[in-house]
Amino acid sequence: MDSIVIDLDAAQAARHEVAGAGPVVRWKGEDLAFPAELPAEAALRLQAGELAAGIKELLGEQAERFFAGRPSLDDLEALVEGLANAYGVDPKASPGLPG
Repeated sequence: MDSIVIDLDAAQAARHEVAGAGPVVRWKGEDLAFPAELPAEAALRLQAGELAAGIKELLGEQAERFFAGRPSLDDLEALVEGLANAYGVDPKASPGLPG
């Protein structure tokens, strides 16, 4: 019997084709580009309240420039709410996978 292949590459490519570019956040006069799709690791960190780690996961190399602007907790909350809206997720939803 042949193995069943679940092609995550094709599924991701199809989602990216539909979604287009990710959200852009303007901070201290600079535009920071976020990924088109919310990475699971970042989502889990944000939902666990690990805001800095989640934002670093999302921004990659841009994170240092973001945090150099010394965001307040209110700034971080506004960012998380804005990203949740852009990605279509509930920022207060319980993390984890079923089963």
